[in-house]
Amino acid sequence: MLLVIAGSGPTAPALAATLRHLAERPDLQQQLRDELRAIDFQVGAKNHAQLAKCEMFNACIDEALRLHPPIRSGPERMTPPEGLQVGDVYIPGNIRLTTPLWVLQRGAFASV
Repeated sequence: MLLVIAGSGPTAPALAATLRHLAERPDLQQQLRDELRAIDFQVGAKNHAQLAKCEMFNACIDEALRLHPPIRSGPERMTPPEGLQVGDVYIPGNIRLTTPLWVLQRGAFASV
């Protein structure tokens, strides 16, 4: 199921999240602009290796994906046959559980 969702267009929300956060931070826009202008892009050439070395570029993408994962489903786990006690809650055995990535990637005291 996750493979089907992953191939169904997460690029647009990932790009939208990245651009949204950049729009709110002109200082980061300038740092990113400076970093990208330093690259000697060649028309028709593969510039992936140069982009992979851009720390600010990759940090912007990584942080946007952390804050707004485009794929909402998370890893699935099966409870043990005897069940599972989580705090005051008992979860029966052989139940499939999932936690959305958005929830997993935020701490209890997240500001966003």
